[in-house]
Amino acid sequence: MVAGVVGAIEPPIFYGIRDLFRSLKVPNHIKPAIGGFLMGLIAMLFPETISTGYGWVQKAMTGNYIGWSLIFLALGKILAMSLTISSGGSGGVFGPNVYIGGMVGAWVAFVADHLIPGINLNPAAFAVVGMAAVFAGTARVPIASLIMVAEMTGGYGLIVPSMLATTIAFVVERSISAGFKYPRLYEAQVERRSDSPTHLEGMLRATFAVLERGPLVDLRNITLPHMASLLRHGTPVPIHGGQGSLLTVNIAKHSEIDGRNVAEVFERFPELLAVAIIRDQQVQLPRGSTQLHGGDQLLIAASETTPVEAFKQAAGD
Repeated sequence: MVAGVVGAIEPPIFYGIRDLFRSLKVPNHIKPAIGGFLMGLIAMLFPETISTGYGWVQKAMTGNYIGWSLIFLALGKILAMSLTISSGGSGGVFGPNVYIGGMVGAWVAFVADHLIPGINLNPAAFAVVGMAAVFAGTARVPIASLIMVAEMTGGYGLIVPSMLATTIAFVVERSISAGFKYPRLYEAQVERRSDSPTHLEGMLRATFAVLERGPLVDLRNITLPHMASLLRHGTPVPIHGGQGSLLTVNIAKHSEIDGRNVAEVFERFPELLAVAIIRDQQVQLPRGSTQLHGGDQLLIAASETTPVEAFKQAAGD
């Protein structure tokens, strides 16, 4: 749970500092100097945050460290990483997160030892699991973190506690950061598989394979550009042996459904099914929260007896 909280606050700090440096009205080559100066001020208080800090992590894992300061070192490392990279300096985020997670894990072991006298927890094991849990939360990569633990320890002795810790950290981080502007460490990371161009084509194929039961086309031989061209064709395509059809509807600007989301629109037309949206030459899968815009082409499925004129009228088609 602690790892999930730390993982949730790290991206807003990291990208918040980046946005702050971007807003500074100074030459870009001056910004890393400002970041370095502020980093130096942090280093005067916490010299352990300089460089990779793996030696300090090793010291924390042996238990020969001032336990209460570990959480402050983890937070200090978040600031140090953010000031260095977000100001334009050179560096990565994986190494600092190993440090942050190790300190958090060792701190949890230290606190538990003091709250429960005689429990004698192993700080090294907690530090390793903490590395996985923090990175699983802040980067939202729980599976990769488990593999990391196996590689770092050379065995599977910590896999079960790592599974528990990374799962909880992942859930806690997502819950806390749900409304954040920057909810994850990697901006390029997509929210769902359907948002990934790699998986989108396969999902569209599966959708059409379910809808189309006749020998109209061999979907395995259709590439995504060809599929997009097929969807743009205005003639209804029969499905379910002629009992239904696929058709495209053009959404006009300032129409009744322009600017409304899919859930609101199809609540009015429950007999219709939204299959895909063609927008800016791209095909995407609709979700309930997906907002429709004027200029979109909406692919819908309708039964033979379903009137679609009312929907077309609402769309301004």
